[in-house]
Amino acid sequence: MSRIPPGIWDHLEANRPKGENLTAKVAFPDLTPRLFFALDAEKIHHILVLLDPEDPDYFDRQSRGIFIRTHELTVHGQAPARYLDLICREGSGHAGFDLIGTEIATELTKGIMPPVDIVRQVMARWRRFWGQTPQDLLTRNEVIGLIAEIRFLSGWLFTIFGAAESVRRWRGPFGSRHDFEWKGSSVEVKATTSTRGRIFHINGIDQLDNPENGDLFFFGVRLRALPT
Repeated sequence: MSRIPPGIWDHLEANRPKGENLTAKVAFPDLTPRLFFALDAEKIHHILVLLDPEDPDYFDRQSRGIFIRTHELTVHGQAPARYLDLICREGSGHAGFDLIGTEIATELTKGIMPPVDIVRQVMARWRRFWGQTPQDLLTRNEVIGLIAEIRFLSGWLFTIFGAAESVRRWRGPFGSRHDFEWKGSSVEVKATTSTRGRIFHINGIDQLDNPENGDLFFFGVRLRALPT
């Protein structure tokens, strides 16, 4: 399972376009040439998915923070073609948006479903998280915890189980006892911003009890805020 290429958004921002143009780059060249990460002049993140001529148009405004449209684009070095354009307007959603791109790329590689069906299915799996967790209700500590869970999801779990199965094992957004759960194992993810070392706070001693049928693993992330 490929990880999100390091520095891809930095590269796009260094070549940020003007006007209505997009700067685009194949996101996962080892998986598929059909999916691009792209950036517009306002620094808004896009995922572009190349459609076949027979594919239908698709539009979606049901997911919080993301909307999808279909339009014709010309990517440098290629003929004009129709693309699904997934647009993430909220900077706080970029990490999750990257994970959506990874999952779409993985499904494209299988060649089982057409691109529109893949995007529709992936977004349906993510819609509960995007649509029912208003970001203005998240406290600072909840945001820190969410970042840590996404770090574990993208940096470790994806490489073992793949995108779709990893997302199914992510139970943190749904209030489960542990952040990641599957048969025989659970993982509790904690983050700290302490400058005095790896000091983690737990929500009661039973939070670190083993699951009923398996082992509990602990994943700690140390974060620091960058000056703005």
